[in-house]
Amino acid sequence: MDNKLGVVSFVRNNQNCMVMLASTRSEDLLGEHAELKARSFAKLNGFTRLIDATDVVAAAGNGKCCRSYYFI
Repeated sequence: MDNKLGVVSFVRNNQNCMVMLASTRSEDLLGEHAELKARSFAKLNGFTRLIDATDVVAAAGNGKCCRSYYFI
């Protein structure tokens, strides 16, 4: 099974955005690399300040774990 870390969802409005990352390994989502990937994606869309990140959660049925990052 592929364990690449990737952006699976991006939601934005005029004031903030949410970047969701997914991987088959929860430890991939807890490292600095995951935060940098989320920051980079948010920055490309005009958001620079990280305000919160969720706990890692397992997605039912697909064997992946997810973590969301919120930016303003």
